[in-house]
Amino acid sequence: MRRPFRLETVARLREARRDAARAQLADGLRAAEVLATKHEELTAQFTQLLEERRLAAARLDTAWLMSAGRYELVLRADERTLNENIAAVDREIDRRRQLVAEADREVRAIEVLRERQEEAERKEAARREAKLMDEHGSRMAFAQRRRSSELTQEI
Repeated sequence: MRRPFRLETVARLREARRDAARAQLADGLRAAEVLATKHEELTAQFTQLLEERRLAAARLDTAWLMSAGRYELVLRADERTLNENIAAVDREIDRRRQLVAEADREVRAIEVLRERQEEAERKEAARREAKLMDEHGSRMAFAQRRRSSELTQEI
């Protein structure tokens, strides 16, 4: 009869912790994707501003050039903030990856213990079966010797 794994509750808790860590990592990766999209949009805005500035310089539109300069300062500030946010999210993603790796190791450690218990149970079952087979073989041999000795006595 198979015994229940005595650390089953611990295994479930560790698996739940690992799953939660994976979900948090996925959230962090989604946040990084959002920031990457914003960075691409900001780069496109810079490109558009440079093109419009080039055209305005050819027209000598000084009012627009002044306005574009202020807009560029706003874009640069947004870029700094965005880069800081990207760096913070990258650090958080690294931290969450480490948590997932640690949780995976903890789950694996429990799985190894479970495998060892199952292997010990298989060995014990094989040992009991071998013992029964040996006992059965001994009884059969004894019965056969008994029959052959009875036959020899009759002759």
